[in-house]
Amino acid sequence: MSGALANHTGRDDFDKFRHAISDTFVPLALSVAGRTPPRRWAMRSASLGAVQLTDVALSDAAEVHRTSRLINQGADDYLKVGLQLRGSCVISQNGREAQLNPGDYAVYDTTQPYRLTYPAGYQTLVLMFRRERLRLTLSQLTHVTAQALHRHEGLAASVSPFLAELGKRFQIRGHPAATHLADAILEMLTASLAERLPFSVDVEPGGGRSALLMRIHAFIEERLGDPNLDVPTIAAAHHISVRYLQGLFAAQEQTVSGWVRSRRIDRCRQDLADVRFADQPVSDIGARWGLLNPAHFSRTFKAIFGCPPTQYRAAVLDELRAQRTKGATTADYKDGAPS
Repeated sequence: MSGALANHTGRDDFDKFRHAISDTFVPLALSVAGRTPPRRWAMRSASLGAVQLTDVALSDAAEVHRTSRLINQGADDYLKVGLQLRGSCVISQNGREAQLNPGDYAVYDTTQPYRLTYPAGYQTLVLMFRRERLRLTLSQLTHVTAQALHRHEGLAASVSPFLAELGKRFQIRGHPAATHLADAILEMLTASLAERLPFSVDVEPGGGRSALLMRIHAFIEERLGDPNLDVPTIAAAHHISVRYLQGLFAAQEQTVSGWVRSRRIDRCRQDLADVRFADQPVSDIGARWGLLNPAHFSRTFKAIFGCPPTQYRAAVLDELRAQRTKGATTADYKDGAPS
């Protein structure tokens, strides 16, 4: 991904850029230092499975606000991860501040107010995805928002260069493996953020509930294809009562059966978007992940994704074929700036 910026000088052009920021992410308020628009700016965006990638660059100091008023305008529950590519940024949310230098990244929640402060020109790669795609509980997420993950520390030392390289290769958005790559990104982000959880999260009174819940999630994930997987089986495998198991999930505003169902549906979604399974009946894909009733599978999938699984697969595979036909180029952007 090129770091070059296009020269723009008009107020109208900058207003279009300001609107594009909100259209691409969620409603935001963008302001720049001084009374005149910045000299240069650029943005490009692409979808990679469940993850949206956006490269934003600006030549001048700026602030981005997500206020309570903007949140109340309505939007889905998204998380954003900002990877600093050039310049620096201070992220403020939930009473915390994190300073990001090139190679550092942090996560922030669009359902809560936040502020991004750029003291000078910058370039940043932003990943945005639905909040439930990050496999951390709500209480765990509260501990890791607006915390800097530095490029030379822990798992971030591996995740940061991977994301930076990914940002240079927007053409992968048309690749058949794009969905799997997005899932891998989310797993890597989950692992690097979980590494930052304070020890007290897992040893607080209540017997290490967060650690137990993570083990239960892993147990469920390994057995999604078993149609006999149910609440009593999960509880017995962890030597806890059904009531205690249900309480663990209720504390996260979830249910056990709802979690199993959502994970099964998401696995089905991944397979439906995979060209390797393009000729496989939709009912077989559902059955592979423990959903034996085709009508129930179709209704549940539609309730989550807005369309039946057959229609979803057709749309995704048609888009992949179209992108591959035209070479999956980033024709809308040249030299890192809108054409």
